[in-house]
Amino acid sequence: MIKAAPLIHSRTLYCDFNPRFLARPRNMTDSQAFQIRKKILEATKSVDSLQGFRWVVFREDSLCVAGLVCFVEQLASQCQIEEADKKFFLDSKERPTYAFIGAVMADENVGIDAGIPELSYQQLWDGYTKAMRDVWERQVVDTELTDDEPIETENKSLPDYEKHVIHSKDVYEASEMIDRNLFYKYLQLALKGNNVSYCSNITNFLDARQSSYTAITTTDNIRRRLEEIPAPVVISSSSQKKTSISTRPKESYQKPANQKPIWMYGGAGAIILSAFILWLIMKK
Repeated sequence: MIKAAPLIHSRTLYCDFNPRFLARPRNMTDSQAFQIRKKILEATKSVDSLQGFRWVVFREDSLCVAGLVCFVEQLASQCQIEEADKKFFLDSKERPTYAFIGAVMADENVGIDAGIPELSYQQLWDGYTKAMRDVWERQVVDTELTDDEPIETENKSLPDYEKHVIHSKDVYEASEMIDRNLFYKYLQLALKGNNVSYCSNITNFLDARQSSYTAITTTDNIRRRLEEIPAPVVISSSSQKKTSISTRPKESYQKPANQKPIWMYGGAGAIILSAFILWLIMKK
């Protein structure tokens, strides 16, 4: 059996994104929340051009985070919804509402061979609307602390997909079916304690290039462009130190070829002075 607590990062009608989340597990520390939010913000990059869903899995300390980034209206199109819940589609500025909607599973709540949690569209929608109904129209919104609840699991046989390892990152071609199957694959790995992370449906080249996730799905064109980038060269600090010493120009002074020794100038002065004194004596 697995227990999970809802995690939601979303706007409301009047309030922008709460840096402490709209809803998060009661046992999540502020430090964990800070790191988890950084990872989720990365997954929401270029969201205005997002088509479909972006599935996300990663670990932070003893917590496994799993869910999706999407426009709320897009998620609703996959679910049975109440007519009144359509109000969540737009905020007060007529901006389409997007969100990260997911769950957090602590290692202590994951049983041995518990299977893979089933995070369905309907389940995620129900969790989102449950958190939103009481706070949607408030002018000030605090973080709701959520509790662990049992979640359905199943033993799935997941297919393998062709991957390209590019600069230590697993890169797959994106599609709705592949994205979701890989989500469950990496969720299973993360629940077993593996330090993996996964973000699907990245369609911006810079986002794919700069992604800190260990596995991503993207377009074939972006994958080819990633392969053309030379691998970064890592230089150790000791090598940098040696290089800086060996390449530092040596300062030296070289006497011009036609410059006479200083003593020669001193001797000539003495001769001139002696001659001048002798002339004065003879004049007297």
